[in-house]
Amino acid sequence: MRILGLDILPDRRNFFFVILNSETQEIILKGIVSRGDLIDFIKRNSIDLVAIDNIFELYSNTNEILRFLEETGTTLVQVTGSMFRQRKLASIAKEYDMHRGGKLSPEQAAEIAARLAASKEGAKVVAFMEATLITITRSRSFGVVGGSHQRQYLRAAEARIKAAAKEVLDLLNERGIPYDLFVRQGEGGYKSAKIIVYESFNNLRGIIKQTENDWYQIKIEPISHNKLLFINGSEPSEVSKKGQYLIIGIDPGETTGLAILNLNGDVLYIASRRSIGLFDLIDEIYKHGQPLIISCDVPKVPHFVKMIATQSGAVIYRPDKVLPVSKKNEVARKAGVKVFDSHQRDAYVAAWLAYKHYEKKFSKINALAKYIPFIDADSIKAEVVLKSIDVRSAIIMQLSKLLQEPQKTENIISSREAILQKENSILREKYVQLKEKYEEILKENENLRLKLAESERRISELLKELEKTHREEFKRTLDELKLKDPIVQKLCLENETLKGTITNLENKIRTLESKIEILERIASRENDEVIIKKIPTLSHQTAEEWIQTYGLTRFDFILTHRILFSSRLLEILKESKILGIILVDRDSTPPETVHTLEANGIAVIDYQDTLDLIDKNLLVQKIKISEIRKRIRGILIERFESHEHLYQEFLEILEEYRKKRLEELLNE
Repeated sequence: MRILGLDILPDRRNFFFVILNSETQEIILKGIVSRGDLIDFIKRNSIDLVAIDNIFELYSNTNEILRFLEETGTTLVQVTGSMFRQRKLASIAKEYDMHRGGKLSPEQAAEIAARLAASKEGAKVVAFMEATLITITRSRSFGVVGGSHQRQYLRAAEARIKAAAKEVLDLLNERGIPYDLFVRQGEGGYKSAKIIVYESFNNLRGIIKQTENDWYQIKIEPISHNKLLFINGSEPSEVSKKGQYLIIGIDPGETTGLAILNLNGDVLYIASRRSIGLFDLIDEIYKHGQPLIISCDVPKVPHFVKMIATQSGAVIYRPDKVLPVSKKNEVARKAGVKVFDSHQRDAYVAAWLAYKHYEKKFSKINALAKYIPFIDADSIKAEVVLKSIDVRSAIIMQLSKLLQEPQKTENIISSREAILQKENSILREKYVQLKEKYEEILKENENLRLKLAESERRISELLKELEKTHREEFKRTLDELKLKDPIVQKLCLENETLKGTITNLENKIRTLESKIEILERIASRENDEVIIKKIPTLSHQTAEEWIQTYGLTRFDFILTHRILFSSRLLEILKESKILGIILVDRDSTPPETVHTLEANGIAVIDYQDTLDLIDKNLLVQKIKISEIRKRIRGILIERFESHEHLYQEFLEILEEYRKKRLEELLNE
């Protein structure tokens, strides 16, 4: 392997170079090369690896370094270590017996950089993830089939896409190549499939072939990103503007949710994006700081999450069980966090679960940091999480490092170093005193905690005794009154009866008030509005109840979670002439039911297509025709291309309603 060692010259435009053969350790060539000729020079001399003490001597910004790596195809190594953990080149050279002291010349620095890289010293700089995106979609040559065969052909295409995806996954599984699969479900199989494969594009080209036939097409493309990663062994760290540690919650899928908290549990960022890639996610995370804990809200950690943890060097927190949706909603509501979809909510809950797991330790560290101001609380938290040690050990380790760092100097002690050593001695004494005081505080705290627990227990017992005595005394007094006076006994019975009657009447009043409010909302509909009426489970019984209570008209949509089909339900819907049904959960309703309704002229629309217009939690809501008109047209054209008359009927209904409303206004 040919290694190019570089060191910049004082003019900041030229480099002294040394080309080293890593097998024989012989210097092949040395001299001076300009920055402008560097890329061509590397290609001419077949350089495999470029070694330098500071990569920003090559170029001053990240984008230029990315372009350099892309054009040369070489490996770039910063021999002094990753960013923010760099050591002096001369110090490292002394450890390898390559230098005896004094300032290094450019020629010496270039040769030392090359030899250190040959010894596997330094941090490898990578700009491209070993990942590839495979997409399987319907073929561009797939024609539009008319008539009754349209649905049959679509199902056949979806079945073939699913089969093609299975073939790709089988090839990956045979070779043990990790991947994540994201699909759009269809009636016959998959409408489309995306597979993120964690292997290089070049390696996959011999396994998966890009193809296109009459039914589907398979596309393969590499995934890249616009950041630099410094990899020491297996631990990556990224160039990041912010140094704070983070707790990351991820909900992976076709739409990925991302939540970022600091180590105090404060929300820094919540969002969700469709088809976001691994490196886009890492880029977003590193805008806010350094990942420490990465979590998801399910016990089985997806490979996508494992890859992010691996790339960022963070630990993974996995919960013991899956929280029910009601509990997740409660967590977000109590925290006062505003989420706009289930992906954001699940990502926040994942981060919240990780924070709650470490909350007691983190709070303890924050409290202790107030008494030891020269320690860094977040660094101690990171030690506790990454090394799985207790808080006390982490604090002692950090204090020991602070006290020992000045001793790692050369044998020649300057006057400044002597002063620092004296200060070090004073700090050490203070540390011992603080440690003793800390132990005393811990003991005193434990004693107070035990006393407090005992006091709370005694108070609880006294309260129970008092409550018991009060109940017994009240019962005894009441029994005495009942025995002495039958009138009191009779009044007590009547009182209980009246209480029950009042409760029933209050419940009826609340029910009637709710119905009146809904009816007023329906009655206040303007001539440019339609009504969305929510029936959680749509059956002929619930439809009849709604007609009896609120009515169903030809100007209404029904919003429902599932449909229990029957011939009676079909009759009711046709008689009511509703505009259509908005179905929240299509998986809970058989495809045959949807097909039967659509065949009878009743449009069934996915709630996801109207998510930004309709609130699924409201029982009755009004929507402007101008807002829903274009949306309905787009949905009908996309899903019912062979039933264009549905949309025309919708327009006729709206026009008839406008005319009728106008006549009413004129008659008034």
